[in-house]
Order: sequence, then structure tokens, then C-alpha cells
Amino acid sequence: MVSNKIHWTLLVFFVFLLNLSCKQQPTSKPNDISLYLPESGVIAGWERERDLHSYLGEDLFLYINGGAEIYHEYGFKQVVVQDYKNDNERSLSVEIYEMINPAAAYGIYSFKKSREGVSLDITTEGRLEGYYLNFWKGHYLVTITGFDEEDETVEGITTAANTIANNLPSAEDIQKPQLVNILPQKDLIPGSEKYFKGSLGLFNSYPFSQQDIFSIQEGARGAYKEGYDIYIIQYSDPQQSGEQFKDIEETLIQDPRFTNFNSSETFFFFEDDKENILYFSPIGRYIVIILGAEDFTSAENISQGIQFNIDS
Repeated sequence: MVSNKIHWTLLVFFVFLLNLSCKQQPTSKPNDISLYLPESGVIAGWERERDLHSYLGEDLFLYINGGAEIYHEYGFKQVVVQDYKNDNERSLSVEIYEMINPAAAYGIYSFKKSREGVSLDITTEGRLEGYYLNFWKGHYLVTITGFDEEDETVEGITTAANTIANNLPSAEDIQKPQLVNILPQKDLIPGSEKYFKGSLGLFNSYPFSQQDIFSIQEGARGAYKEGYDIYIIQYSDPQQSGEQFKDIEETLIQDPRFTNFNSSETFFFFEDDKENILYFSPIGRYIVIILGAEDFTSAENISQGIQFNIDS
């Protein structure tokens, strides 16, 4: 009986120490990315207006109702939002998004930018489109929005961008995702590159299907001056890309939007409801899609001309 009491006493004491140890473990806190925002007066003539807002994880849905899913698909961590106003009542809003890695930051940047506007040399890459600017650096995407195109607003936007770029931590990984670099550079329209991490990004680029028929984990797209687009979808190995290729064909052939199907073991192509040719071919661990080529032969030549300069 005494032995049992001793055992119970030791057990209770052990549990107490275990709980105490757990409580003393430091908790992981998110980075305070608001530190990268310009203070009032740092940008000459511009002051902070209203309170700072921040959203962490799933709270993004409170800020972007109906649009947060795409950020989470790429890999969202947190965002801070701060408004500014100058002496002439011009306004701008700054958003700094922290993503899970540089590829995620580049991906959401590629989703938000367009081929319109002016390319800016802000750290890694940025584009100014009227009174709307995006740039990415390391784990971060920065969006700055003015509310008019007056010179002092645009100057405030670009000055804020350069200030934030200097405030952000140095980025070791400043390269675009490797898959984006496989896109042929000849006749590529600047700013047209897109990088996908899931079906939402791909569907936003072209509505192949409302189903997730690609099981996409990584993909890229570029638009070209001759009027066609190249998509490259990457899989783990040639077997997976081959199996996915067959599943895609079986699904799309049943879609009434697509007609004039032709296929073989190494490709299939068809026309969409706007008479665009879509050509699909598995190449190694990739599926290549050519959208809008002049004809089948042109699409095949474009596909075969892609240089896969990494292990395929």
C-alpha cells in the first residue's frame, strides 16, 4: 500500500513538472512586419492616417472577403495595412504581405500584376500600373494603391515603395521560381508571366475546368507577341504527368465548350468556344499547353522548341 502511494505521488509530481515545463516554453510569435512601414514624415509631406490594421492567417477573410483564398493557395502568413495622406489631401494605402517563402511571394505578385504599366527597378521586381504598384522581395509582397494619377500621388507611391524596399530584410533568394525561367524568352511579353501553386491561380488565367483536373502543385504561364500562351505544369515524375495527361483528356473531351478533338499517345488538341486551339503534350515530368497557336503544326513546333534546362 505504501509503495502504491509513493508511485502515485511521484506520478503527480512528474505531471506537475511536465505542465510547468510546457508553460515555460516560448511561444512562436509572428514577425512584426509593421516595422517595415514608413513612419509619418519619412516620405516628405506624407503622414500616417487612421489606425494600422493587421490580419494573421484565416483573419485575411475579414479583410478580403471573397478573395482571400488565392493568397492562402500561394501560402499566406500575415498582412499589415496602413493609410497615408499628404498636405494636399492626396491619399494612398500600403499593404505588406508576408508569405511562407519567396516562391509564394513571387506567385501572388505574378497573380496581382498585369502586362500593363511600367517595370520598376525596386529590389527584385515591381510594376507601376497607373496609381497601383506591386513589388516583391524575399518573403514579401508589397501593394501600394493611390486614388488618382496626379504626379504627386504617383511620386508618393514610388517613394513609399523604395522606402519599404530598403526597410525589408535582405533577401537571399531573389530569383523567380525555376519553372518560370523555363518559359522561352523569345517574344515573351514583359510582365505576362504567371506562377501557379494551385487550381485557383490556373483557373483565373484560363477556365480549363471548374474541377481540379490538373492536381497542380506548380505551374507557369507566359504570353507571347504572336498571340499564343505557353503553360508548363510540373509533376513529381514522368509517370505522374502521363497519368494526369490522360485524366485531363478524359474530362475535357466531355466538356461541350470544346470541339474538334484530335489525339494520340503523345498529344491531344481541340478548339474552345472562341475558336482558340488548345494543344496538350506530356514532356518528361511536365505537361505543356499551347493556347491560341495558329494551327496544330505551329502548336507542336512551339511545344517541341521549349528547352527544359533542369532535370525533366
